[in-house]
Amino acid sequence: MTDETRQYRYYRFANEADTLVDRIRGYLGRRSAADWGFFLAGVVIGGFLF
Repeated sequence: MTDETRQYRYYRFANEADTLVDRIRGYLGRRSAADWGFFLAGVVIGGFLF
């Protein structure tokens, strides 16, 4: 038996990770400045409260 299944597993993991990175980049690219401002305000207010 060969190691082809192990190599395939690593290839599949790398492919899924690449797809996930592309999805995250696409999501972050669609966010507007208002979304980021709201998020930052929430982080600041949360920091003061906790």
